[in-house]
Amino acid sequence: MVESVARYAPVTAVKGNNDVDLELPSTALVQIDGHRIAVVHDSGAAAGRSTRLADMFPDADVVVFGQSHLPWDQQVEVAGRVQRHFNPGSPTQRRRAPTRSIGWIHTDDNLLRCRLEHL
Repeated sequence: MVESVARYAPVTAVKGNNDVDLELPSTALVQIDGHRIAVVHDSGAAAGRSTRLADMFPDADVVVFGQSHLPWDQQVEVAGRVQRHFNPGSPTQRRRAPTRSIGWIHTDDNLLRCRLEHL
């Protein structure tokens, strides 16, 4: 599946709770235009999430996570700098979220931008 999507754009994927037959890492860290972006499927309960993600990826500029299907976009201070915690939600299964959603991350003029789009 990753290979078929990668024909259109670079892909970084991590293993989710339903990906039993896929050989994927549990976490990933990529650099895009000098920005460090970490990816993990399950960030755990909302309580304590910011601390957990900051501890897991202290050098990341953005941590992308999933599992809950609930869109989330929060900036926190980590070691004197801002780290963004970003869950794009789900474009297919909204579950408890009010709408389906997708997340976009891009860079413009060396600025990293994250945006949630509700479908």
